Amino acid sequence: MNALSHIKSQVMYLFNTNPKVHIDISNKGERKHLSNVPAVITAVYSNIFTATLNEDGVVKKYTFQYADLLIHNVVIKELNKLNG
Repeated sequence: MNALSHIKSQVMYLFNTNPKVHIDISNKGERKHLSNVPAVITAVYSNIFTATLNEDGVVKKYTFQYADLLIHNVVIKELNKLNG
């Protein structure tokens, strides 16, 4: 199992067991930097997953690629606990 498949399976596990997570986002190309934002994984697909984030009281829906997790542009705190 390669690293990307492992990440996909972990996100699927979180989605099925407890989709409430905390996400850090730090995209270098965009001006979006969020730290420890409460989120809910709302859907999991073969190449992407969606999450609803509560940014300063405003609920927004985001789509992420699993590669974002692999290259650490997006960090899900609960994934670190699974690996930890």
